[in-house]
Amino acid sequence: MINMLNENIFKRLVHQNVKLLKALFVDINGELKSVFIPDNCFKRALQNELMIDGSSICGFSSIDKADLYLKVDSKSLKIIENKNEAYIFSYVCKSNGENYECDSRYVLKKQIDDYWEKHKFIFNVGFEPEFYILKKQNGDLIPIDDKNYFDLSELSSKIRCEISDEFNKLGYKVGPNHHEVGHGQNEVNYEYMEAMAAADAILIFKQVAKIVGERNGCIVSFMPKIYSDLPGNGLHLNCSITSDGENLFDGKESEYRRYFVNGLLKHSKSLMALTNSTINSYKRTSSGGEAPQYAFSSLANRKAMIRIPDAKGDKARIEIRTVDALCNPYLTIACIMALGLNGINNKESFDLKKTKLPNSLEESLRYFSRDKLVKETFKERLFKKYIEIKRREIIDFNNQITEYELGRYLNK
Repeated sequence: MINMLNENIFKRLVHQNVKLLKALFVDINGELKSVFIPDNCFKRALQNELMIDGSSICGFSSIDKADLYLKVDSKSLKIIENKNEAYIFSYVCKSNGENYECDSRYVLKKQIDDYWEKHKFIFNVGFEPEFYILKKQNGDLIPIDDKNYFDLSELSSKIRCEISDEFNKLGYKVGPNHHEVGHGQNEVNYEYMEAMAAADAILIFKQVAKIVGERNGCIVSFMPKIYSDLPGNGLHLNCSITSDGENLFDGKESEYRRYFVNGLLKHSKSLMALTNSTINSYKRTSSGGEAPQYAFSSLANRKAMIRIPDAKGDKARIEIRTVDALCNPYLTIACIMALGLNGINNKESFDLKKTKLPNSLEESLRYFSRDKLVKETFKERLFKKYIEIKRREIIDFNNQITEYELGRYLNK
């Protein structure tokens, strides 16, 4: 029997002549996965009868406990204009209907529920995705233009506007967008929203950007550091807490904001294993420029890990500048929420002396693996899985023979 909420979804799909529903979920790395559902199977999907093989999904179950199910999240339904298609995000469940502990969306949902049930807090997030638009030339990938910050570029602006238009068609509200500092580098900003919707939206944005890039014969890349001589791609994360319509981060002397920030700074080294989750991430943060290298907060300094923008009222927020777009947004936001709330609850203090942030994934994982609060947030199974997968990534990378090594040592 379809519950009332899902019955309403079914009626919407039929009424708007949707022929294909894409059920989306993510693996432990935040990689988007999908099941395509034709209209004759809509009811089956809405009754949570879609089975997946968890043993084939990174960070999920072992081969002997492989059967998992998708439970659609009715709030996330988006119908694509003029395409007879829709998508909906899903939670991953066990065969008995219980939520699966290694499902990233479920980890974030627990934090969202905790904020509301214990404190009547709502956590709001706004991402600022940066990306390069690349083209192939003589076998190499090069930036689509040689423009810089806020420059007019016919090539970049055409693709950037197409990305914005496609994203708007999904019901999102795109804000100001512009050329970034790097050649062929761009940024598109969009609406501030509640935590789960924001995590869903950044994954959809990345997909839309890549599809539009391909349509134009280009590659859109969110890789943190592509070129050694050009700026890296960040995903600055803006956030705030509201309660009963009031922004608790508003005001120069906001204690909520101060303690929240201190909670993040205290755990900054372990947090980077999530915000900067790949080996390549640290080539961005260690390369200078505006990428943060120290754990401190500042009102204006863009090299700070956390910047406090000069904004008031609903727009008051903090900006976490370490984050890049290869993170798992659900785990990243969940951890930020947990660390920040712990800071508020304990009225956390933090030594104003700048603390050097980790220079590598290996270093941040060492701090992550010892962080009891992070472990408590993720629970043991997911916590261990994440560490295991990231350590394997480091081993795989260290086993590679690079062009740099061949060029430097081959004829020694």
